[in-house]
Amino acid sequence: MLLAVVLERPLVLSGAAGIGAVLVVSQATTVSAFTDTDDSLDVEYTLSQSRVAVDDTMFVTMSAQRPTESDVAVTVTAQPPLAADPIDESERQLRLAPGTTSATTSFEMTVPLAGRVELSEPTVTLADRQGLFKETYQRGPTETLTVEPRTPRDIHIGQGGDRMLAAYGDHPQNQSGAGLTPAGLRQYLPGDALNRIDWKATARQASPYIREFEVEAERTTLLIVDQRAAMGVGPTGRTMLDFTREVGLGLVQSAAEYNDALGLYGVGDDGLTVTRAPTATSAGYQQIRRALHELEPTRPESQSPDTETTAHPAAARRALRLLSMDDSVLSERISPFLDASDAYVQRIQGDPLFEAVRRAQMNEVGQTWTMILTNDSNRDQLRETARIASKRGHSVLIFLTPAVLFEERSLATRSETHQRYVSFEEFRRELHGLPRVTTFEVGPSEQLKTILNSESVSPPSESSS
Repeated sequence: MLLAVVLERPLVLSGAAGIGAVLVVSQATTVSAFTDTDDSLDVEYTLSQSRVAVDDTMFVTMSAQRPTESDVAVTVTAQPPLAADPIDESERQLRLAPGTTSATTSFEMTVPLAGRVELSEPTVTLADRQGLFKETYQRGPTETLTVEPRTPRDIHIGQGGDRMLAAYGDHPQNQSGAGLTPAGLRQYLPGDALNRIDWKATARQASPYIREFEVEAERTTLLIVDQRAAMGVGPTGRTMLDFTREVGLGLVQSAAEYNDALGLYGVGDDGLTVTRAPTATSAGYQQIRRALHELEPTRPESQSPDTETTAHPAAARRALRLLSMDDSVLSERISPFLDASDAYVQRIQGDPLFEAVRRAQMNEVGQTWTMILTNDSNRDQLRETARIASKRGHSVLIFLTPAVLFEERSLATRSETHQRYVSFEEFRRELHGLPRVTTFEVGPSEQLKTILNSESVSPPSESSS
């Protein structure tokens, strides 16, 4: 219009005014169409599974639809979790062209870190048919995915090479023991009191049987999980800590089923990494499960034992991964602090496992089960820990992973490997024979079978348990 005034040409002025009017009308029409599309557009995420193992491929399907045809072009871009491996934008995008009412796309996604991750609201871009106007915003669904560590499949829990699955998180609804109401029979196990043998049933079955009775009593369980560096021995996804974690998750499930109060304490090389006070709530159980999934082997440090922090090692590692995608100066300055060390809830002097058990039991009264999940690398300390833990009437259950089952072996050392397992079994029986202490071995069943098939390992005798 300015050109029309300068040139004193009314025709140009009227033409410009006409174009402006067309644009204004077109804008108003487009705004109305955008509003209608926004109100009616339905976007949905569908996951091929809600739980997936670290680095496993899963599929995300995203669909979009609108009830009627429209001149508005719609582009929807999925927003995968920041922790996921990068996905090209074109692979996670769908387009509703003008005149179409629905579209669907699928893409692969992998997440290299364990934990709960979220697909954020997708990015929606609206454009008119002529490409004159465009609007972009985030709106739509979110979806949560649980990423679990790669877990072993062949877990053996038993004694002397014999699988004893009944002991895995075993806790009847009304706890069985010495009571008044008969609860049934079970086979005699090493460590059972002789005065509980049902002699009539024993005569019928030709083997010792125990008569159990119901006892109505609430139980608090203290779960002490060793995550020191030694627990990291073994192939990826099949370390001692991986097997131990599975046992811990089973114990959480058992506690949840019977509404037992459950507390969790993670033990690193320099102190406590996790402390969860006993809880009997659904949220509490879920927090403990999440903490177990996040446990990773720690490493010894030389920092002052008086230093305390509330950061968690797994959280620090997740933050470090996110910062690795950031080229900013702030990222460069923060990353070394996150990568410097494993963080601890509380650093402690002395043997970390012993101190963790002592502190966990400190404020507990009444019937308490202390469950220790560790390996046999520090036998003297574990022996003393078991003795102290069983005092004051506490029942102690130890799930012990033999280091020999997780180390690389060759045929030339088969005899030596067998002798090391025999040494482990003798130690397990020794712990099992302590008052109020029950000890099970935990490890890969195939490895154990290989060792047992190479030589014979005598089962525990009644006198040694």
